[in-house]
Amino acid sequence: MVMTEMEVIKENSRYAIDVALSTIKTGSQLPEAYDSLVKSYRRLALAYLLDEADIEAFAENLLKASDAYISFQTKIKNGLEADPNFYCTSKSLAFYDALCAGNLSMATQIAKLTSQTHFNEIEYEDSFLRLRVFQDIFLKVDVGIIAKRLARWFELTEGRPNYFADVAKSLFENDSEFFMTSFNALVERRSVVMEEYRKLLNYDPVVDNTEGKIFLDGLAILRIAELHGMPTSKEYPMIPEIVRLPIK
Repeated sequence: MVMTEMEVIKENSRYAIDVALSTIKTGSQLPEAYDSLVKSYRRLALAYLLDEADIEAFAENLLKASDAYISFQTKIKNGLEADPNFYCTSKSLAFYDALCAGNLSMATQIAKLTSQTHFNEIEYEDSFLRLRVFQDIFLKVDVGIIAKRLARWFELTEGRPNYFADVAKSLFENDSEFFMTSFNALVERRSVVMEEYRKLLNYDPVVDNTEGKIFLDGLAILRIAELHGMPTSKEYPMIPEIVRLPIK
């Protein structure tokens, strides 16, 4: 019997998870294994959602991705030596996974464990700020820190649209009208980004059929907006109502 594309994605994700868990048990190549584990759990979560509309499996695997990232970052804090490529702030997408699954405790852990340092030779400063500013807003850190980072973020993209920064600014300023317009623009931009991605030479249909169908970053940002009391729509393009899970 021929497997569907989504069944193949699930099977490959489960295999990658098994390999990563086995590698972790040996204590070798931990950064690579944890990185694979987090990515594979996230992909498996999306596959269950898109193939079977299985919300429980979606949430469960996002939480497993979050837990794996927390375990890895905790090992880093406890002295594990690793290439910063594996733990720099722009790699902390498990923060979004935890928020999407509705687990604020895990999101808090991840945001607190994530580096405050921008590794200049490893990640773009824009990518660093994209995660760090939303984590800071979620944690409600000192407003001066957030304001400084937001200002720097806009400085980096002066003269060009900065969709994520606009949304972050609306949350920081608690401006519900600005949030609605900026978030809608961000979602529209995501569609454009995916259309452009499909024309690239390194196009990966697996990415397109998972992350390309559900905007996890946007879903997580909606969670932060809800916590700020912002009015939101029931669903958006690439963020259907079914994925708006309750807070645990």
